[in-house]
This record gives sequence, C-alpha cells and structure tokens, in this order.
Amino acid sequence: MDNFEELPLNNLNNLNNSANDLVEFDNEIDNEIDNKIETIKSKKCLECKTYFAQCDKNYCSDCEFGVLYHGIDLSIEQIINLPKCSFKSKQINEHLEEIYDVYKIKKGLQNKLIKNINLFKTILNICKGKTPQEIFTILDGQTDYCCACLLPYKYADQLLEQSLENCPKELENNKYKYVHAIAPFYFDVWNSQYKDSVFECYYKNLGQLTRCPTEISHLYELWNRCVYLSHKVDLNGAELCNCKVCNKIVKIEQYKIRCKSCYNYFHTNCVDTTINSRCTKCPMCSAKWNINKIDRVDYGSVFAY
Repeated sequence: MDNFEELPLNNLNNLNNSANDLVEFDNEIDNEIDNKIETIKSKKCLECKTYFAQCDKNYCSDCEFGVLYHGIDLSIEQIINLPKCSFKSKQINEHLEEIYDVYKIKKGLQNKLIKNINLFKTILNICKGKTPQEIFTILDGQTDYCCACLLPYKYADQLLEQSLENCPKELENNKYKYVHAIAPFYFDVWNSQYKDSVFECYYKNLGQLTRCPTEISHLYELWNRCVYLSHKVDLNGAELCNCKVCNKIVKIEQYKIRCKSCYNYFHTNCVDTTINSRCTKCPMCSAKWNINKIDRVDYGSVFAY
C-alpha cells in the first residue's frame, strides 16, 4: 500500500515541475514579444516623428515620398501619377493653379480664378445686399458685373460671411440658400475655415475634405460643381442685366440669347425681329451667329455662335 501511496505523489511533483517550466517558457515568450513591440514603437518616422516606420525603413509611408523627392521639381504629370499620400496632396495643393489651367482647357471653361484683391473687393461690393439667386448669377458670369469665376477659400469665406451678416429680414429663415449659392465657386474648399452642417452636407458625397484630394478625378468633380449644379439654386426672379436691344431687364427665367463673342444678353423676341435668315449678326459686336449651332443651358438661355 505504501508504494501505491508514493506513486501519485511523485507524479504530482513531476506535473508541478512541468507546469513551472511551461510558465517560465510563456514568460520568456511574452517578454520577447514585449521587447519586439517596444522596438517597433520606438522606431518612429524620422521626418514627422508622429507615425511609425516599418521595421526595415526610417520613414512612414506618408513621409517616404517627401524625402525621396525632396528638392526635385516634379511635373504635373508626375504629381498626378504619384500614389495616394500626404506628399501628393501637398504637391497638388502647391500646383493647384497649374492643374486648374489644364482642367479649364480640357473642359473649355471660361471661369476665371480670382487672385487679385482689388478685383475681389469689386465682386464683394457688387454682391453686398444681394439675394442668393443674384449672387449665384454674378459669380456664374451671367450678369454684366463680372466674368464667371472661382474664388480661393479666403475670398469665398469672406463673401459667405458678408452675405450671412447682411441677409435681408425676409430671408432670415433661408440663410442656407447663401451657402448653396456660393459653395459651388470655392476653388480650394478643403482650406475653408467656414464650417456648418449645410456647408458640409453640400460636399458630403466627397467625404471629409480636410486636405487637398489626392485623386485628380475628385478635384475635377469639385470644380465641376460650378458648371453643373446651377439647378440646385432656385434662380427664378434673378435679374441679369438690361437687354441691349430694348434696354429692359432680362430675368434669368426668360428666354434669352447670349452672344458668345461679346457675352451680351438679348431677349429672344428682341433678336428675332432682326433675323431674316438662318444666320444673323449680334446687334452689339456684329459677330455672325449660326442659329443652327447654339448651346442650350438652363433657364431658357442659349449661347449663340
């Protein structure tokens, strides 16, 4: 019986020793893993010192291309072909005007980027006290005041702030319309300091615009808004200018013709009285119009060539 009593005790000691060995082994593994984690954590990017670099590199993925191309002037094509990273975003932002010039040629746009402070002040004064509809038509170049334009964020923010502050009492409950009137004409909306739910909702399909897009297609989509989203603003009742034939007001919802050479507006009926054939001349600049070749745009307007 004594032998039978000692056998389980010996087995128990052996099991205890094995368990202790396993615990020590686990502790060694844990320590090794902790040391490796600490090594990885301590290897922060040498450039930004914020993000972590991969084990075999000294820079995070965002800074890697900035270091690689430091001091090198990249062409627009090279910038466009860079992979997504903050360096690409910065490069696009720095060369934004050049990229916009390429876009304008590609799309055949007339929208002028307003860079001159005196020209902007003129636009600011013209838009003071105007309704959202009138401001949209001014920025869209549909009036005699100025050409179609895009505004850098510092100018667009200022115009939006002025419009909201000087909002007429009858539009007090419809201030959001000013956002819809001015938002399409932001050149670099991601730099804007103006933040509210209506403004952010306007661009929601493009995600959080906290920095310049890294995809040119997204950039073009932003700029396309000033061309294709006029239907988002109720423009009925907005006055454009005086017809150059009858000198009466041309309203945006009326049928009208705009010469693509001198950009003057005419009531369709006023011009029709001078048409004796399928080809006629502009009453102001004498540019020949081919009535068979016109661009139809919103609100009954046509461009005559």
